[in-house]
Amino acid sequence: MRIWLTQTGEIIPFSKNDRVLRSAQLAFELASRGHEVIWWASAFEHQRKKWVDNNGQTVQLAENLKIILLKGIGYKQNVSIKRFVDHLIVANKFTKLAKSYPKPDIIINSLPEHNLAYHTQKYAKKNNIPTFVDLRDYWPDFMLQFFQNKFLKSIVRLILTRDFYRSRYVLKNANVLVSMMQTMFDWGLEKGKRKPNNFDQVFYIGSPKQPNHINKEFSEEFKTLLKNSANKFNILYIGTFTDVHDPTIILETANIINKNTNFGSKINFILAGDGILQKKIKKMANGTSNIFFPGWVDKNEISALLNISKIGFIPINSDEEFFPNKAFLYFSGGLPVFSSSKGEISELINKYNLGYNIDLQKPEQIVDKIENCIDNPGMLKKMGKNIDKIFTEQFDSDIIYKNYADLIEKYISKKM
Repeated sequence: MRIWLTQTGEIIPFSKNDRVLRSAQLAFELASRGHEVIWWASAFEHQRKKWVDNNGQTVQLAENLKIILLKGIGYKQNVSIKRFVDHLIVANKFTKLAKSYPKPDIIINSLPEHNLAYHTQKYAKKNNIPTFVDLRDYWPDFMLQFFQNKFLKSIVRLILTRDFYRSRYVLKNANVLVSMMQTMFDWGLEKGKRKPNNFDQVFYIGSPKQPNHINKEFSEEFKTLLKNSANKFNILYIGTFTDVHDPTIILETANIINKNTNFGSKINFILAGDGILQKKIKKMANGTSNIFFPGWVDKNEISALLNISKIGFIPINSDEEFFPNKAFLYFSGGLPVFSSSKGEISELINKYNLGYNIDLQKPEQIVDKIENCIDNPGMLKKMGKNIDKIFTEQFDSDIIYKNYADLIEKYISKKM
């Protein structure tokens, strides 16, 4: 069967060191079953703000899996006119190019990005092709939280009128709604004014289980980091440095620990990744000896960091309910989490004792929780066992995407 996927925000795993994320893992699973899979992607990589290909081309990623790279104009900032224009260009190019390919039996349509999702849904409706919408974000409603003034909020909503319409259109017209957490799934039903059907389902993003040993020769700088972190209580952050995913609280916590406690020498803080706040965060650290910035890390370096760490930090600066990707990543390495994210992840942490829910405005309380973890290694070990159990039952991506592919096949067979 011919299956199309749309997703422009993920890293495409051209290298064996690249992480295989949601769309990629689903694409590989479907291709391994003999389906002819086309993944419509962007020629510009969102995470690292670089071109995958300057011209836009077709790449055979694996047997039965082809990537079509749609070229926009690229952008440097997440919130910018250039990003808006880039996404419009990419969506319009899909509409032009789609006509030249044999029609698929089904389309798995990621939302966001809403412009490409809208163009894809219009194409599918015109050609009587069933679609799944894979809902991953509260876009564009998410933008409204940054404006507390009611008048300004109404102006932003007016500016984003077309964006609201396009997202609603996709959610309303898709044959099947899939999401990566229950609260977002419920939001999608409400926004699309739809009732759940027998195929609608939640599939967590999940993560592959991390290997215990990594056979890779790391850079000298990274090997030095690992050496400096040996026999330390390592606290880990992996992610972007943005206003929403803001690791500033980690530096505030480190500052209190280093100045006001006697256990600062036992701890290392490792902040991996990059983003618009990286320079500010590094400046705040001001060369503190137990704070490390390894920069962007590949999947092998991630595995190494997970293996040496005791706690994973999830500092979400938002009132929206998230189930962040990094939660699954930390859980895949058996790490208890310190999370400020609201919603399902918060409930799971409490229910299964997977770490601590934290308040970003109260770093002193976070310090107390860290001290409690250091003083009670048995408690931390028990949390790790709880995490291993729930990971196997609910978060193992190898199982998740087999089930997701099963659902797609079941739906197609029903339609044929």
